Amino acid sequence: MILLSQILQTTLPVLYGIAALFYLIYFFTKRIGVSRGATSFLSGGTVLHATYTIALGVLLGRHPMATIFEFLSFVAMTMAIIYLFLETYYKNKFIGAFVVPAVFVLQFIASIGVDVSSTLVPMLREVKFALHASMFASAYAAYFLGVLFAVMLLMFERSLKQKNYGIIFEQLPSLSILVKMTISTTVIGFIFMTVGLGIGAHTAASAVQGFHMDPKIGFTVLVWLVYAFVIFAHFFLRWSDRRTAILNLLGFVLLALSTVISHASISSWHQFVR
Repeated sequence: MILLSQILQTTLPVLYGIAALFYLIYFFTKRIGVSRGATSFLSGGTVLHATYTIALGVLLGRHPMATIFEFLSFVAMTMAIIYLFLETYYKNKFIGAFVVPAVFVLQFIASIGVDVSSTLVPMLREVKFALHASMFASAYAAYFLGVLFAVMLLMFERSLKQKNYGIIFEQLPSLSILVKMTISTTVIGFIFMTVGLGIGAHTAASAVQGFHMDPKIGFTVLVWLVYAFVIFAHFFLRWSDRRTAILNLLGFVLLALSTVISHASISSWHQFVR
């Protein structure tokens, strides 16, 4: 099992890297053969990634999401899965030139840093932790996609205003589709985060005294409120697409900041490595 996990750990960034290269080539050339190769490599990498996650979990005897590198690996896999669904649904592969390189970078970092020798707290073997961590990783993946689509949306609007109809304008989906993709991934992320918060609060209330004092929880609740307002502002206040996209970016910055704080703060009970 150790050998299998090591082989897959090395293979995954290679497959994602090739897929990213193919998507970038397709973005600039529109070659159908290249687009098929891009999807094939990404799909194959995703299947192997799921196999790797299972193998790593068996090897560690727990859900493999305790360290930042294990977490990044799960986020990369979830991003790839969600993206493949969106690619099929919207029938547009050009957005892969923005998404798949991000998946490659995340998995490359994860493959370098995963350490099977770390000593971790017993809580990681509980089913509730697995559900809580999976929900949050899925939320991160959806939010990451949402912020990428928000950036594409802002780039598209800028091209329209400046009447600069270059390759980015030509290859990106229509503005309405970019809005739908941004909001749909944000809503998906919000649902995952809400469920993850509920499971985490229920688990921590009985297992950790004073869990509400954890700085990670404070920032997470703040992020949850920001994304709740993003959704509310879009559907009920009818905010402009630009304002919604910018607020989406703010939410993701806070999300990333909360992750850094939880791994840097010695007072956070989210420190699982001993």
